[in-house]
Amino acid sequence: YFETMGLQLIDGRIFTPEFEQTDAGRSIIVNEKFVKDFGIEDPVGKRIVMSDTVQLYIIGVMADYFPYGTWAEIRPTAFHFVRENRHLFLTVKTEIENLKAVNEYLEEEWTKVIPNFPYSGFFQDSLMDEARQINENIKDMYIFLGFIALILSAIGLYTLVSLSIIRRTKEVGVRKVMGSS
Repeated sequence: YFETMGLQLIDGRIFTPEFEQTDAGRSIIVNEKFVKDFGIEDPVGKRIVMSDTVQLYIIGVMADYFPYGTWAEIRPTAFHFVRENRHLFLTVKTEIENLKAVNEYLEEEWTKVIPNFPYSGFFQDSLMDEARQINENIKDMYIFLGFIALILSAIGLYTLVSLSIIRRTKEVGVRKVMGSS
């Protein structure tokens, strides 16, 4: 599952069917930021206590990733194993012609499975459009700042040349008065 999401396991193991009974209530997979922030050495097999009573065991460490885009900071993350009837997110890949039908089907199924929780499906494109817009704004800001820096540099160069010309003009005038050709 982790590899299909683009997540890379760097130490330990992932959740597997043969360990489902023990993984279901007590195992977590953490990211590198989690290990670093909490100062855990050799994290695989270590016990973590959450909310003063819940004991969890680290079974794997995954590489850091950017869940909210490259502009957001990486947070300490822990993945907890849940059974199929407890999933909160579902990612679906479909052909572009079937988008509307698949979305309607997912909404129907969602209301059957979890009737008390509203369906809040969204398209990955809308998330990517937001990321692109943020990146475009950052690029535009850097272009503007670069243009301002170029203008200030040109003004500084013009000032230096002007001062040099004024000094040279005085120098040439003094030399002429002293009799040079």
